[in-house]
This record gives sequence, structure tokens and C-alpha cells, in this order.
Amino acid sequence: MARGGGYDDPTQGGASVQVRIGVSYTDRVVEFDVEDAELLVGEIEDAFASGKLLKWFVDSKGRRVGVPLDKIAYVEIEGEEGRISVGFSASSE
Repeated sequence: MARGGGYDDPTQGGASVQVRIGVSYTDRVVEFDVEDAELLVGEIEDAFASGKLLKWFVDSKGRRVGVPLDKIAYVEIEGEEGRISVGFSASSE
């Protein structure tokens, strides 16, 4: 996914929250900043509901990273109030 929507350009300043997405079966964590954490959560939930296989993110180093949705172990959102974890898993239905 290109930068836009709720995603911040990591090279620019501004109000944002840090997001970490853990990937199952690897030690890989995708890290980036977003302006609107609820928008990101909604996009991930919509991707799961629509049956998509892959979700693209732009990490804090500016790299595009595609993560298979069934490999997302957790989504951690850190704001001023502290850390909030949101778990996702593929449906077995």
C-alpha cells in the first residue's frame, strides 16, 4: 500500500502513533507510523473479511512489505495512552 490514507510519511513530522505487526513463524516485525489507527484496523479487518491473501504496508524505513494475512500474529498500536494490542487470525470456516 502506498503512503496515503491514514499512513504517515516517516520522514515527515506530525501527530502519529507507532504500529508494529508481528508475522507468524518469523522474527520479522513490520513497524510504521499512522495518523489514524482506527483506519488501519478497519483496513486490516476489511482485508480479512474480503478473503484477500496479502496486505501491503510501508514500513518506517520506507520499504513496501507484503504480509500474508494468515501470517499476521498481532497488531500492536502505541499511542499517547500506551500500548494497545489487537490480534487477528485467519478464519477456519
